[in-house]
Amino acid sequence: MFCFLSTGGESLAEAGDGEVHHGVTNAVLDSLMAQLSAIHSDYSPVATAFIDHQYVQPLCPGQEYLLRVKISRRDKRKVFVEATILDPGMETHFRSQALFL
Repeated sequence: MFCFLSTGGESLAEAGDGEVHHGVTNAVLDSLMAQLSAIHSDYSPVATAFIDHQYVQPLCPGQEYLLRVKISRRDKRKVFVEATILDPGMETHFRSQALFL
């Protein structure tokens, strides 16, 4: 799954240090990963069992980013998902791994 994220100009998503607040990033990726997991679980509800976020570089307000989310593997009810946020130059800013049940 691919989608674009525009962080807008000055927004409520901005932390005090001029970066996009990490909580916003977490919420967006958790939601996208859960949606993809639900699709791959025949549209059954899923729950986040584990999530690990790695901040590589800050996300800056006013920029556009590519969000790439993919299923890394399945084991019966378990759906393992990976996500990456990339800037227009394809540099990684954020990585995430999660397990959904």
